[in-house]
Amino acid sequence: MELVNMIKLGTMGYKPADIKQINASGIDSEQIIELAKSGYAASDVNELIKLAQEPAQTPPEKKDPEVPPEKPEEKPENNDELNNKIKELTRQLEEAQTMIKKIQSDNASKDLGSGNQKTARELVQESLKSLY
Repeated sequence: MELVNMIKLGTMGYKPADIKQINASGIDSEQIIELAKSGYAASDVNELIKLAQEPAQTPPEKKDPEVPPEKPEEKPENNDELNNKIKELTRQLEEAQTMIKKIQSDNASKDLGSGNQKTARELVQESLKSLY
């Protein structure tokens, strides 16, 4: 820790013993100064240092005994119903895809102009207005 940082901590109310302990912890002095500016006392900072140095203690996870999942019996009627649903959904999907292609091709050939096109009569009237 630099002398300047030690002086800053001293002016914030930290005692020399507290500064030695902070210096021994190896934590960046700038972080400690920021904590001191925020109003943390020396005891609070020491407590934070202790918490940071302790290894993370997580409670061991309880494992439930593994129960193998039950396999439902496959019924031929169920398979037929599923196959019919799959066929119906694929048919609907194909119909939707053809509809999308048709709509896209229709939109590709549309005129996306401004829509404010003047008729020939309006153009003649405008040209005659400028003559007056």
